[in-house]
Amino acid sequence: MKTLLISIVVIFFTTILFVSFIMDQEEKDKNKNETPQGFWSRLWMAPFLSFLVLLPVIIGTFLYFLFMKGTSVYLDRLLSFQDNSTIVTTALWIIVSLFLCEYLFHPLIKEIILILFKKEQEHIFSFVLILFDSLIIYLILNVVPGITFDGYLIAFILSFGLFILDSFIEVGSSLLSKRGKKGIKHEGR
Repeated sequence: MKTLLISIVVIFFTTILFVSFIMDQEEKDKNKNETPQGFWSRLWMAPFLSFLVLLPVIIGTFLYFLFMKGTSVYLDRLLSFQDNSTIVTTALWIIVSLFLCEYLFHPLIKEIILILFKKEQEHIFSFVLILFDSLIIYLILNVVPGITFDGYLIAFILSFGLFILDSFIEVGSSLLSKRGKKGIKHEGR
């Protein structure tokens, strides 16, 4: 439970610092004639914007929690957690690290694959991403206390399952987006 609370506090305050930095940069870029934001508006705006940034992380953590809880039930000899807070902590760190990997390492990996194969190879790219993400998950499973697992295979299984879950989320959101655009066009007639 301590690890979960520390994780939540660290991620929340890091997000507040990040949002404050963005707000400071925006204020520096503003015209000199405009009045700067007051202290009181900044005091409530940074945590509120941080919460809006963290909302997808919270939803993703809940989905990953359900996925990992189900995985630990069906593969109890390969993966077991001490309690539910350990599952939430693991899911939280996995989603945060995969978000960071999505924006830092995945474009680099895609460019390396483009250089090596001279054209875009989507299947090879997906396989390399699953391997890379499974390495990240393996490191997280080693760091978070209260987890017993049976080697790299369980990290690979989790990475593959999360890749499929993310694919369903992407396809579902694109279908909803197309459906929404289609509905707007019909209303305009």
